[in-house]
Amino acid sequence: MADKAVSSEEKLKLEKGTQLLKVLKEAIKAESDGYYFYQMAEEKSKDPSAKEVFRSMALDELDHGSVLKGLYHALMKKSEFKFDRRRHPRGKFKTGSQKIIFSAKLKNKLKQNNFALSALRIAQMMEKDAISFYGRHAKQSKHPELKSLFNFLVEWETDHLWALVRQESILERSE
Repeated sequence: MADKAVSSEEKLKLEKGTQLLKVLKEAIKAESDGYYFYQMAEEKSKDPSAKEVFRSMALDELDHGSVLKGLYHALMKKSEFKFDRRRHPRGKFKTGSQKIIFSAKLKNKLKQNNFALSALRIAQMMEKDAISFYGRHAKQSKHPELKSLFNFLVEWETDHLWALVRQESILERSE
């Protein structure tokens, strides 16, 4: 009995689905780790402004994870997906604005206790890792939907990174 030949289109679809499931699992885990980190930073911070920043970041990571989980489940059900960036708006991150998020009171406290500043720096490293991870997969992918998704995720995490960098800069100038 001869084996049924698999078309190149079917091979691409299978490859795309397998690659995407693996990457989505990794991304969901990273977003979950980010959520727990920001939640811990919120709990450990004493300043209300710092708590607000870390709470906002935690909620954004939760949103990211939710979107990724939805894509994962859609792929599991249909063995394919079409990413539409219009259905996943960015910009929920409250600290993405030019507004100063840390109070003068916190800036003064940082001179004695630099937990919030350390948490900002760790958060920046996490965001850089996410940008690198998604960027690498965007470059490696030959599929337009995957490229679109990964590039979108790079933009998402870049928004976070620049907001954190701005806040660190503001805090350092105040010291």
